[in-house]
Formats: sequence, structure tokens, C-alpha cells
Amino acid sequence: MSRSKLDANPLPVDFMVALYDFQGRAKDELTIKEGQTLCLVEDNRRTDQWAHVRTGVDPSTPSGLVPWTYIKSKEALYRASALYSFARQMTDEVEMKMGQTMSVYGGAGVRLLVKLDDFNGQVGRLGLVPQNYVEEFRAGEKEELGPILSKDLPERAAIGFALFAVAELKGLNHFSVYPAQTQVVSVTNCVFAATQIPKSLPINTP
Repeated sequence: MSRSKLDANPLPVDFMVALYDFQGRAKDELTIKEGQTLCLVEDNRRTDQWAHVRTGVDPSTPSGLVPWTYIKSKEALYRASALYSFARQMTDEVEMKMGQTMSVYGGAGVRLLVKLDDFNGQVGRLGLVPQNYVEEFRAGEKEELGPILSKDLPERAAIGFALFAVAELKGLNHFSVYPAQTQVVSVTNCVFAATQIPKSLPINTP
């Protein structure tokens, strides 16, 4: 999906849960059930008695207004940080930077539902990211605001140099990096590729 279309569909700012049943009466109100999870579109609790929510992360899901007193922020399953940067490609995905901290609410197949912390003046958003891009903080471990370097950077740099050596032997001029993109083979590009992608996602050569 194009960047302009993604920007036209902003992600929610928090993950909520309904405290009580609420029957929407006006056209712009949303009927919810106690215990139902909701996505908060905008945090306006200081200026309005009504919260704008929707039933899912994707902008196409039903949305409407509910009283602020009927909902609360949902408790996260655990805290985590991003092992790698991730670019948003779908309307329900959230873009994150390597090392960025977050709250994790659960899994959806190979993806996790996360709420990124506010960072660098930008409000953290709620969305899906690849499960293998995220590392849970261990009990008692100090949380560090990112972006930070990958913890196994030296190992990945070595992989990058090895890739360059293989490319030189095969006489390759290009290689593809996940997500699909082509770069001219160089030591810099090979090392960068090896340090930016998960070990489970290989670099392919023609």
C-alpha cells in the first residue's frame, strides 16, 4: 500500500476495554459489551466526555462514540523492545524503530498487537508488528529508550562480510534484502543488511 494511503489512515493511540454494556442511541454512538476490547482513535478525555473508539485496529472496523466512564486502558501482557526497525505496509501495522519500547497485548498469528511508547515528540500508536522483531524485557531488566544497536551486532557484521565474500566469488552485482529491495553489492550494504533483518529472514542472491 502506498505511503499516502497509509498516512490517510492513522492508527489508534491506545488499547481499551469496556467496563459496562453501552447501547448506542445516536447515529455516531457505538454499542459495546462489558469486557469488549476497543481501539482508542484519539485521546480527548481532558476536553470531552465522549471517547472515539473502534472495534479493531484497521480503520475499516466499526467506530463511534462511547462515554469515557464506560472504558479504561487495557493492561498489557508484558513490556518489550524492538529488535529491528519495521516499516508499516498494511493499514493495521505500526511503524517502529529499532530499540523502541512498547506494551504487548497479544498475538495474531505471526504478528503481535503492540502499543509503542511516545518517542522523539511523536505519540506512540497501536498496531501489529512481526513477532520475531520484538524481544520481551526480562523480569527486573532495566528498560532502555531506543533506538539502540542490535544486541548481536558484531555477529551480524561478520555475517555481512561473509555475504560480501560470497558475492565477490560468484561475481554478483546485486542482492535482495527483506522486504524485497535490490542493492548494489558492497561491504557496507552487506553489513547493513545483516544487521537490520532477523536471522530467520535470509538474504537471497540471484
